[in-house]
Amino acid sequence: HDPNCILYARTADSDADNAILLRVDNGIGMAVMLDGRILDRPGMFELGHTTAVPDGPRCDCGRNGCLELYASQSGMAQLAQMPFAQLAQQARAQDSAAKQRFADMARHLATALCNAAHLLHIPEVVLCGDMWNYNDLFYDAFIQHTARLCPDRPLCFSTIDVENAALGAALIALERSISQLQIGKEDTQ
Repeated sequence: HDPNCILYARTADSDADNAILLRVDNGIGMAVMLDGRILDRPGMFELGHTTAVPDGPRCDCGRNGCLELYASQSGMAQLAQMPFAQLAQQARAQDSAAKQRFADMARHLATALCNAAHLLHIPEVVLCGDMWNYNDLFYDAFIQHTARLCPDRPLCFSTIDVENAALGAALIALERSISQLQIGKEDTQ
């Protein structure tokens, strides 16, 4: 699960024991670290498949109104019925419908993230993924929504490149290998 690896790489050289990683690109991925351990189980933290719009269109997962439809590049392209790059270009050209899609995206993503941060009691959030390359279209609104939704415990944001997934995977493998070693113990069998 690459969000786990990316989060591990981000926190390996810091004092962070608790953090949420939010990866947004063609899909939405999330990883969570509590007390220095990445929580991992198949299907865990599928934030992209939580409901953003209860009566929304059917997602590929079979549910209706998933966050991924409203806040990922592929979902936004699907709803707009055009390639994501074209949607972004129209928003930058001040097309009102395209700008509204990014405004909605910022609101839905902020709501889902604030709910996760509140449930887990984690204010540290690491952002990554290709969507953040388009932050001029939504980031200010995203930050304003998170500030409004988390007034008593503001979120603290940092970023990391998704290319760090390989580093995180290597660090995880190394840590697991070291924990398996029983240095200095004789085999009693």
